[in-house]
Amino acid sequence: TSVRRVMADHGTNIWIGLGAVAGAATMCWAGFVWTNSYLGKRGMSPNGTMLTSLCARMVLISMAVPTGWVVDRKGVAWLLFACSAGLAVLGLPCFILLDAFPTSLAASLPVIGVCFALLGSSGQCCFLYVVELFPTATRATAMGISYNLGVSLFGGLSPMFCEASLRIARYGPGFVLSSAGLVTAATVLYALVLRRRGRVTLTHVRERPYFSSKRLAVGLGDAPVEVNTADADIVGLRRPGAV
Repeated sequence: TSVRRVMADHGTNIWIGLGAVAGAATMCWAGFVWTNSYLGKRGMSPNGTMLTSLCARMVLISMAVPTGWVVDRKGVAWLLFACSAGLAVLGLPCFILLDAFPTSLAASLPVIGVCFALLGSSGQCCFLYVVELFPTATRATAMGISYNLGVSLFGGLSPMFCEASLRIARYGPGFVLSSAGLVTAATVLYALVLRRRGRVTLTHVRERPYFSSKRLAVGLGDAPVEVNTADADIVGLRRPGAV
């Protein structure tokens, strides 16, 4: 399938996928990598930054199974929104705390090692969110465009944004983190509104749970069933004898 054809057929979903990875990508490269480098420049010992990074990775690994459980119970969009909304709220105050105590493990371990790791667990489910945006016939090409552009723009450039923001405001990197969370949270909600209006199809194989919510009146929740029967046949999810 040509890239031009995929862009024409799934342009809206590609933009949705791009925005959906903003929070997780920024957390990966700015929240874990850049902040450790920043603390090192502010005086934290190499052992301190290594211990902080190790703690964050261990928490991320331990969250693999709970993350999958939440996705199975509440849906991938629900978890992605929850983590992104948390990043939008906590990104700035967490960086303020790190800036106030740049050499203290009592600050870096809870903030980066635990809080950022918990919020960054959305990175373990954003793959599923993006891949479900596209039908199986064009899934590899479409996801490659959407996911990789999102990670490159938000993840690859986030350290540069953090460095540049320090020239504007002391807590600029905190605003970068919160803004990335806000972008993903807003993208997930906007996609749900578009689905409610029949403008997009957000799931092609696994339609439920997606965003398990009782607030259907504002366009949220698992009211529509959007499974594509052709895709369901491919992965063997269609019931025998179903029409």
